[in-house]
Amino acid sequence: MMTECNDIRCPVHGTLSTYGLEVSGTVVSTKARRTVVVEREYAVYNKKYERYAKKRSKLHAHLPECISVQPGDKVRLKQCRRLSKTKHWVVLGKY
Repeated sequence: MMTECNDIRCPVHGTLSTYGLEVSGTVVSTKARRTVVVEREYAVYNKKYERYAKKRSKLHAHLPECISVQPGDKVRLKQCRRLSKTKHWVVLGKY
């Protein structure tokens, strides 16, 4: 649910600007503080076999205080500036 927050890294209530890609995925882990691990699936064309193959990747994203998610939830992510060594995505909300 969306509520008012005091997080300066929130794209809605704070000052964090977003740009670039917007992807969707499934939350895998919420164990870290204000961080979620999101797994996304996408198709890649294999020229030799003339068909698509499914690939997966895990992205670490910042979770603002105003958004609450559980493992298994579908979320939207947007690219932002680098927030830590592995985080340069921010959660926009649930589907």
